Amino acid sequence: MKKILTLATVSLITVLSAESLVFQDSFNDASKWFKNGKNGNFKFVDGGKEGKCLHSVTENYIFMFNLKKNLPMKQGRNVKISLAVKGKGSLSLNPMGRGEPHGTAYLTGKSFKVDSNKWQTMEHTFTFADKKVDIKNLALRINIDKNSSVMIDDLKITVSDK
Repeated sequence: MKKILTLATVSLITVLSAESLVFQDSFNDASKWFKNGKNGNFKFVDGGKEGKCLHSVTENYIFMFNLKKNLPMKQGRNVKISLAVKGKGSLSLNPMGRGEPHGTAYLTGKSFKVDSNKWQTMEHTFTFADKKVDIKNLALRINIDKNSSVMIDDLKITVSDK
């Protein structure tokens, strides 16, 4: 009986802390993204982890691109963004909370230095919450810093309860 209760407890903890996938992109095209601003560009090239990937080269500017669609989200959820990167330079993930009708909360972002010709997984975890704005949707901007040549693949956004 004790073994059954222990197994049931472990199973319940696993279910309660499980991550749920809410978004993913293998970067075979730009259908899920839009360019934010005039500077820079991205293209989709062969050489991804499997198939194509996003490649952006910047010089004297920062290039920004955003998810086209906001993702519905409940406040208080833990959000994890993971992506594969390679190249040279730096990039940042800038999540935002969108409220109704116009509120925006700038959530904790994360910057990454990239200096590898092999794919590396980079992750950022944060709590989707803001006390000033009633946010209900997650938006994501990726900035690629000046003088960078970065390839991105296999972006995933997962959520879990605390």
